[in-house]
Amino acid sequence: MTADPVTTRQSTATAEVPATVRASLSPSRAADFKTCPLLYRFRSIDRLPERPTVEQA
Repeated sequence: MTADPVTTRQSTATAEVPATVRASLSPSRAADFKTCPLLYRFRSIDRLPERPTVEQA
């Protein structure tokens, strides 16, 4: 028994397919995800702006 490759058909009307960006997962981002998945989403996926801390300012 062999498996046939899965193919998807796209219409020729689309101009270009955007390039996919493969994000890497740093140890600090993995810790954010393990601590609080919502925090990970806000920082990594949504990229919401954060106020600078006293040390950063």
